[in-house]
Amino acid sequence: MNTKNPIALYFGWIAMTLAPLHAAHAADVSLAAAANQPTATIIGQVSNAATDANLEGAIVLLDGTGFSTRTRRDGAYSLQVPPGRYTLTVSYSGLDAQSVPLSLQAGATEKRDVRLTADIYKLAPFTVSGEREGNALANTLQRLAPNVKNIVSADAFGNMAGNPAELLTRLPGVVGDATGIETRYLTVRGVDPTMTAVTVDGNRMANGASAGSSREFQFELIGSDRVERIELTKSPTPDMDADSIAGVVNLVSKSAFDRVGRRINFTFGGIIRLLDDRDELRRNWTLGYSEVFAGKLGVSLNYGHRQTLLPLDVTNQSFEAVEKPAQYTYSYNFQNFRIKRTRWGGGLKLDYKWSDNTRFYFNGQKFLHMEHGDEPQTGLFSTAQTVATRDANGNLTGTGAILPEYTRNVTEWRPVPASQVTISNGSTQKGGVTHQYQLGAVHQYKSLEIDYDIFKSNSFTNYPGNANFQYTTTGIGFRIERKDAPFFPEVRQTAGPDIRDINNYRDNVFNIRVFRGDDDYLGGAFNLKKKFETAAPTWIKAGIRVREQTRELTEPATRWRFAGPDGVLNSGDENLRQFLNPDVKSRAPVTLPIPAFPFRDARTVPYNYPVKTSSFGYSGYNIGTALFEKPQQFVEDIVFNVTSELNNAQDFTEKISAGYVMGNVDIGKLSILGGLRVEETKAEGNGALRQITPAEAARRAAWVGPVTNDELRRRTAAEYAQRISASGKYKKVFPGLHLKYEAMPGLIARLSYATNIGRAPIGSLIPRTAVDDTNKTVSTSNPGLKPQFSDNFDLGLEYYFEPVGRVSAGVFLKEIKDFQFSVGGQTVGTGADNGFNGNYQGYALTTRANGGAARVKGLEAAYQQQFTFLPGWLNGFGAFANYTRLEADG
Repeated sequence: MNTKNPIALYFGWIAMTLAPLHAAHAADVSLAAAANQPTATIIGQVSNAATDANLEGAIVLLDGTGFSTRTRRDGAYSLQVPPGRYTLTVSYSGLDAQSVPLSLQAGATEKRDVRLTADIYKLAPFTVSGEREGNALANTLQRLAPNVKNIVSADAFGNMAGNPAELLTRLPGVVGDATGIETRYLTVRGVDPTMTAVTVDGNRMANGASAGSSREFQFELIGSDRVERIELTKSPTPDMDADSIAGVVNLVSKSAFDRVGRRINFTFGGIIRLLDDRDELRRNWTLGYSEVFAGKLGVSLNYGHRQTLLPLDVTNQSFEAVEKPAQYTYSYNFQNFRIKRTRWGGGLKLDYKWSDNTRFYFNGQKFLHMEHGDEPQTGLFSTAQTVATRDANGNLTGTGAILPEYTRNVTEWRPVPASQVTISNGSTQKGGVTHQYQLGAVHQYKSLEIDYDIFKSNSFTNYPGNANFQYTTTGIGFRIERKDAPFFPEVRQTAGPDIRDINNYRDNVFNIRVFRGDDDYLGGAFNLKKKFETAAPTWIKAGIRVREQTRELTEPATRWRFAGPDGVLNSGDENLRQFLNPDVKSRAPVTLPIPAFPFRDARTVPYNYPVKTSSFGYSGYNIGTALFEKPQQFVEDIVFNVTSELNNAQDFTEKISAGYVMGNVDIGKLSILGGLRVEETKAEGNGALRQITPAEAARRAAWVGPVTNDELRRRTAAEYAQRISASGKYKKVFPGLHLKYEAMPGLIARLSYATNIGRAPIGSLIPRTAVDDTNKTVSTSNPGLKPQFSDNFDLGLEYYFEPVGRVSAGVFLKEIKDFQFSVGGQTVGTGADNGFNGNYQGYALTTRANGGAARVKGLEAAYQQQFTFLPGWLNGFGAFANYTRLEADG
C-alpha cells in the first residue's frame, strides 16, 4: 500500500497543530495561571429525573469561566477549579438546562448531583417511554464523535424482532439482505457485506454463518436484548481495527450504571397468520433486570425468546435469452417453504466500582438459534432449449423439444427424453450458538485514562442432516400458460406417462448434507490516553491489540439411491409409493405425488438430528426410516461420500497484532485528530490434497479383476486423505486524519480521511482444489491472494437542534485497490510445472486473483426529530428519514 502522501499529511498536521499552540497559550493565560493556584473539586452525577437514566455527554460548565467538562457513561463528572463563588450549569439535548450556585473552598470537594427534566414529563409523566431518551443520547454521542459515524439507540424504533440488523437498515447508506422475513446481511455504502466488521464493546464477534468459509456476518444468529445502542462507524479512527472497508458495527452492551436504582421489565406477545393454514402461533417474550448495589456493584441481566415462521410460495421460470416479442419457457419450478426460526438467549454484565477512578467489569452473553425449514412440495419442470421444426405437411420433425408456435404467454413441450419432471421433498435444520465474554478494567484520572481487556468469542453453526429425496420421470409433454397468472402459471400435461402416478417415476436420489462450522476469536487490548491542560486542549492516545481467529469446517455429505429389495437400480421393485405423504395439502399447479419428510421418526435420526421440535404434524414412514432399517436396499455413492468428508475438512488460523498512536487538539472551534496504525497479519490454512502417490499408482496397476466397493473406498481415501498447508505474513500502515469544525452551536462540519484493508475470503486462503473430471474443470483457491485496500474520504455537515433533532448531509468516496475477483476462461497447461504436478492438462481453470481498482462514491442525507412541541398525545411522535445515492465503477 502506498502510504507516502497520507504519512506526509499526518506529519503536516503535527506541524500545523504545534505551530499555533504558543500563540493560543499566550492569548489565554487565565487557565494556565489557575493550574498553579489552590483548587477545589466539584463531583457529581447527572441523570434524567423522569426516567432515572444517567446521562452520558451532558455539558457541565461554570458560567463565565473556561471550565467545562462532559459526563461519562454513568453520568459522573469531575472539575477542579480555583476556590470561589460560581454558577454551575448543566445541559443535555431534549431537557431543560439547570443552574446551581456554588461556593467552593480551597482543598474542599463539593458533590452536586443534578437531575434534569423537561415539560413533556410534567405533562405526561406516566406515558413517556425510553425511546426519546435513547434518541437524545444517540444524538449527543454522534455530535461529540471526532469522526464520521451514525449512532442509534436500541429502542429508537421500538422492538425490532430482536435482530440488530433490522435497526441498522434504518440508517443512511445501509441496505439489508433478508432471508425469509429477517435481515441476514448488511451492505454499507455499496460494499460487500464481508467488508463490514461487527464488534461488541469494541471486540470482534465470532459468527459461524452458514458453516462456510466466508467472512460474512449473519445477524439473525444473535439477539439485541443486551444492546443499549449501536454505533456504525464509517470512517474509523486509528484505535480501531483496520479491516473495515465498508464500516464497523459496534454493539454497546447495557450496564446497570446507565440508570439509577432497580429496574425490571417484561414483555410478551404472539404472532399468527389467521388466513394461512400452514401457520402456527409463535410466542415472544423478553425479560430485563438492572440494579446497582451499594453504589458499587452493578448487575444488568437480559434475556429474550422469539419465534418466527414463514410460509412461502416461490416460483422460478427460465425463458429464452433473446430479445424478441415471443420467448419460450424452458424451465418452471415451484416450491412451498415453511421456515421456522427460534432465537433465544441473553447476557449478564457486572460492573464493580473499586473507586471513583477505577471500574472492573465482566460482560458475557450467549445466543442460540434454531431454524427448521421444510419444502413439502418442490416440482421442477424442465426441457431442452431446442425448437422443433415442421415439414411441408405441418408434421413435427427432428428432436426439438419446444413446439415452434410458442408465444410469450404460451409454450408447449414435446414428450422427448429431455422433457422431465423432478419432484423433491426436503427438510433442513440449522442450529447455532454464539458466546461472547469480556473481562476488563477502566482507570480514569484527571489527565490520564487507562483501559485494558481480554475477550473470547465463539460461534458454532451446525447443519445436523439436511435431507432431500427426489425422483424423476421423463418423456412428458406440457403446456404452460402465463397469461392469467404470470408468476404462478397454469401447467397442463399433454403427453407421456401420468405424472400423478408414483409408479411412473424411476430415477431417485437421497442426499444428506451434514456440515459444521466453528468460528473462534481470542484477543486482548491495552490503551492509554494522556490529556494536556493547555490553552488548546490536547490529548494523545496509544495502545496495542492482539486477536486470533480460528475457523474449522467439516461437511461429511452422503448420497444414496434407493434400489428396492433386489438392490438393483430401476429394476421396477422400488415401490416408491411407500414413501408418500398422504397429509400434504397440494398448493401446486399440478397434483403431484409428494414424498414424506426425511427423518421424521426420531428413532432413525443420525447425528442427533433434533426433529421433535418441529415436525409439522407428520412422522410417517419415509426414506430416512428405510435407510436406517434396510441399508442393503440402497446403493451408496462411495466416491462422493468419501471425498465429501475428506475434501471438505478445512481449518484456518489468522493472528493480527496491531499498535497505534493518535492525537487530538482543539483549537477554538476546530478539532483535529490524526494518527497511525500498524497491523501485522499472519495466516495459515490447511486443506485436502488430491494426490495419487507412486506407491498407490503401482498398487492400482497390480489390481486384478473388477474393483470392489471396499477397494473403491480404499482408493478414494488414499487419493484424498493427504493434507496441504499454506501460510503468509504481511505488515501494513494505516494513517488517518479527521477534522471537525463547529461553526456555531449545533452546526458541525466534518472532513475525514481513513485507510482500510479488506482481507481475502477465508476459503481463498485455504489450499483446496475441486476437480470435475466429467466436465474437465478445475476450481482452485489462491492462498497467495492479497488483501484489498481502500482510501476513504468523507465530507459532511450536521445540524443539531431541539427538541432532539438532527439534519445531516454528506458525500463520500472510496478508492479500492488490489481488487479481488474471480478469474475464469483459463486452461491448465502441460508439463510437471503446470501448478498441478502435471495433472489436469487442458482442463478449464477457475480461481481468484488481485487486479485493477474500484471506486464507490455517494451522497447521504438524514433527518430526525421528536415532535414534543405538539399538543397532548401527539407530542410522543417523531420522524426519521434518510436518502442515499451510490455510484460504483471499476
